Amino acid sequence: MPNSTDTSPQEPLRPESNPAFKVRVLPLGRVDDGDLRQAFWRRVFERDELPTEEDIKRAEGRLMRRFPINLIHEALEFRNRDRQYETGRTPLDTPFTFKVDNIAYGSLFFDVSILGITPFLTFFFKNPDIVMAFLDLAVPKAFANAVGNDRLAYDATFYKVYPDAAFEKELDRLRVQSGPQEAGETEEKTGWAGVVQRLAQIPLLLPLVLALAVLYVAVSLENGERDRLKQREEALDIREKDMRAMNDARTAKLEALTLALVSQLRERPASGASAASAASASGASSAMPAK
Repeated sequence: MPNSTDTSPQEPLRPESNPAFKVRVLPLGRVDDGDLRQAFWRRVFERDELPTEEDIKRAEGRLMRRFPINLIHEALEFRNRDRQYETGRTPLDTPFTFKVDNIAYGSLFFDVSILGITPFLTFFFKNPDIVMAFLDLAVPKAFANAVGNDRLAYDATFYKVYPDAAFEKELDRLRVQSGPQEAGETEEKTGWAGVVQRLAQIPLLLPLVLALAVLYVAVSLENGERDRLKQREEALDIREKDMRAMNDARTAKLEALTLALVSQLRERPASGASAASAASASGASSAMPAK
């Protein structure tokens, strides 16, 4: 069966007519400095002071040298995720390469030319969706590695990729040409495309998964706290009922004692009066003269 993913060069490299895409690297916060160029690189370097002109020139030089090689590394890793499609190539013998130029500021803008557009597209199975998924994933990593700050690779919203007219035309041509194919080939390419697209979507889904995990933990903690509060309220209710029953019992006991004391107090004056009457009668009889 012929290899439908052959990546041998099919056209000469033509620097004068290379399709390209523009990369926009958004500022790392509000830019309130007069020099946008210095403000951007200060945030990339994570410094308090503004970088010097020499610092910026070195950083731009590293970007122009390293970004193309880093992007090729990412392309090879992207393809080699499935061993069935390992290329066995190194960045030095790929049939395409990239070139960075036209660096500008506001946000950081730079153009990336594709030298060898046909083998580049063939490398990704001539599938425009896979090509754009690769660029969306690979550009942040390639940029972060080029400027020496790996933390910049983990914010996918920090970067925007804009195909230019020539590159967009090539992608549209592939979309038009993707007509009926042989059943086996369609199934194979669709299967691989699906795998790659699912892999490509994993980093994009990570923030959503993390947000859901945080929400789940928060809800679990809230439910647990609610259960604890409910148990505490039930325990307090039971304790309150017990204390109320004890108070009722004490009140009843005090009332009984009070009634008994009142009864005793009522009986004592009556018995005292009887004794006094008896004593008076005895005295009167002893005082009478004998006849």
